[in-house]
Amino acid sequence: MIIPSDGAWVVAAPFRSHVHHLMDAADVPWQVVAVAADVPPRAIRTLLFGRRGRARPKLQRLIAGRLFDLRAGELRALRREVVSAAPVAADLRLLRQAGLTWERLSEAVALDPFTCRRLANGQLGHCQAMTALLARAAREEWTMASGRDSRSAGKGFDPKNTERVTAMTRRPAEERQAA
Repeated sequence: MIIPSDGAWVVAAPFRSHVHHLMDAADVPWQVVAVAADVPPRAIRTLLFGRRGRARPKLQRLIAGRLFDLRAGELRALRREVVSAAPVAADLRLLRQAGLTWERLSEAVALDPFTCRRLANGQLGHCQAMTALLARAAREEWTMASGRDSRSAGKGFDPKNTERVTAMTRRPAEERQAA
């Protein structure tokens, strides 16, 4: 698909389908697609679920291009790639300080609670890139739910937002049925 270079907007429907394909083929929640494509999670949420019950008819060309460049194989490969655990530990500590229990936090990053705790405490030097993406997506979801931008994350907390962070681990098909 060629993304037209004229104008700032493109038709959203093909990119909505592409995001659904990425979610299904790589078995990841939409938040991971947003983080992996380096696009605002709010834009992907609106693309998939609409606004006030109405589907989004158009999408910013820059976001469309970033989504189009992302492939399901790249997302699947993140389960095999190993990365430094330091940024993941920082995200996990932030979410713990925000009030998430170890059980909910471990669900959000698809780890058992013991491993999640060791990772957050800096006892593990490396982890899967997918774990890093899940942790970043959880942080972004908490940031979005709390009405903060990611630069101010960790400065205050609203406990009712913990539900949204762990809800992101639902499988993609379940999310579409709930919407």
